[in-house]
Amino acid sequence: MGGVYFDTDIRLFKSLNGFLKYDFFTAHECFSSIFEGKKHLIDPDGYRIDSETEEFGGFGIMSSVMGCIPNHPFISEILDFYNNLLPNSCGEYPNYIIDRVLALKLERYGYRYIDERQQLSNGVTIFTTDLFWTQKRLFVRNGILFHECMNSWNQSHLKSLMTKIKLKVYQFSWRLQEFLINS
Repeated sequence: MGGVYFDTDIRLFKSLNGFLKYDFFTAHECFSSIFEGKKHLIDPDGYRIDSETEEFGGFGIMSSVMGCIPNHPFISEILDFYNNLLPNSCGEYPNYIIDRVLALKLERYGYRYIDERQQLSNGVTIFTTDLFWTQKRLFVRNGILFHECMNSWNQSHLKSLMTKIKLKVYQFSWRLQEFLINS
């Protein structure tokens, strides 16, 4: 089981061929409005101060785009985690948010809660939020892909159309800026 996974609401602007050399790749995902209130939980080097605290929202690993070689051990760890979840006495399963689970599991590989490219053990590479970006950090100039997120597959037609128009406007402005810089 290797390859590249995309959520259904990913828009790819550039080829990912250059990323296929990595054993495992994805990017950070940061929701700054949430993360601002959690920064006191990490030390200056980006490590959680209290490793027992699992609730660390606002900064994690992007689950909507991941790529790996066949049989990468991290994918097996994540699958084992979810396959071993048990329901509570009411028959309900815990509501784990995968971005947080991925970050917590990658701490064993050396993951830090800092938005910089990180080369972790076992060939895991985590890229910055400006390459793989989300609607919460809308319109980054050199982005490779865009994740609409927040139930974008369930949006009204008008809202979806507005997102497409905004993307086209920004793509045009980037091309115009590049043209002017290179002229």
